Amino acid sequence: MRAEDILPDDIDQADYNGVTVRKGSIAAFLATAAVFTDIGATAEARARRERDMITAMPVLYAVVCSMSRAAQRNGPCRCRRAQASR
Repeated sequence: MRAEDILPDDIDQADYNGVTVRKGSIAAFLATAAVFTDIGATAEARARRERDMITAMPVLYAVVCSMSRAAQRNGPCRCRRAQASR
């Protein structure tokens, strides 16, 4: 799946389980996590990134729950089936 399959270029946000998710929310969380886990980051930078990640958690939770509900409707996760066949 590509990003434009979720949010087309002309749409900047969507509603997932009552939470507004902006187009860059997941990318921002990942960039924040990269700084948070960087051993060269200062304590101040890590603390700021930790606050940012905590603030973003409702958005991530809403997206994951939405994906989980869709997966339940479509049967077991394909990743699990692929791992089981190995």
